Amino acid sequence: MEAPAPDWSGLPADILISIFQLLQCPDLLRSAAVCTFWQKAYSTLRRSGVCPSRQTPCLLYCTEAAGAKALGMYSLSERKDYSMPLPEPPISNWIGSSHGWLVTMDEKSDLMLLNPITGDKIALPPVTTMEHVKPVLNDDGVLEECKCIVMLIHQPYWQLSFAKVGDARWNWLQMHSFYADCIYHDGCFYAVTEEGAIDMYNLDGPSVIHRRILPDMVDMVQRYYIVQAPWGDFLQIYKKRGWDPERPVGETYATAFEVYKVDFVEQKRVKMAGIGD
Repeated sequence: MEAPAPDWSGLPADILISIFQLLQCPDLLRSAAVCTFWQKAYSTLRRSGVCPSRQTPCLLYCTEAAGAKALGMYSLSERKDYSMPLPEPPISNWIGSSHGWLVTMDEKSDLMLLNPITGDKIALPPVTTMEHVKPVLNDDGVLEECKCIVMLIHQPYWQLSFAKVGDARWNWLQMHSFYADCIYHDGCFYAVTEEGAIDMYNLDGPSVIHRRILPDMVDMVQRYYIVQAPWGDFLQIYKKRGWDPERPVGETYATAFEVYKVDFVEQKRVKMAGIGD
């Protein structure tokens, strides 16, 4: 005699919602169609504004098939292509992305945040005098009354400026310069300098809180990045550069990489032998 099939519709709502938070978005949408109870759990999760964690990224690209007014999007989890319409006015440049939002620039060099799924747009102050812009968002992808902060690394001297949605101008942080990369974590921005030092900035209060977390590593002839690994650790990547006399003047190439695990709480970095699979 076969054992009866498990009654998955009878799972407690809190356990079901915890499982839903681990799913890819397409699987989450399909789960809502399983039964009435699962649809209610899905609706509860959606109303809470909590996004499923650690989504597999999608690849955005321009394609002749989509035309000038649309983007091609390839879903790695579904192995499927999509076409996404673009809003007006036309977008001249794509600068970067963060947590599902695209950072775009029009012909006047005005920056805008764009959610390619919902079509929501957030205008940012113009940056017509800034170059080498690298935006870092602190928003988690959920549009809550357009509340977010954008940090810029810009010229001259790779300085930092930030703006909150609705600001008419960028706010210049004059503490330090020569920043190479920046990341947001747990209410603070962490910026790494060209010399490998890491500075913390808290911009939530009436005044900026700044603190140096880790000291310099080497001189400025190398390049540093700071990223969050898929498993949650924060990594500082040290790219060693070399020069080839046969290449154009000023052009460099990577010769080696070193990876360090960064602990913001203990304020230390540990060199890693590898990053696994």
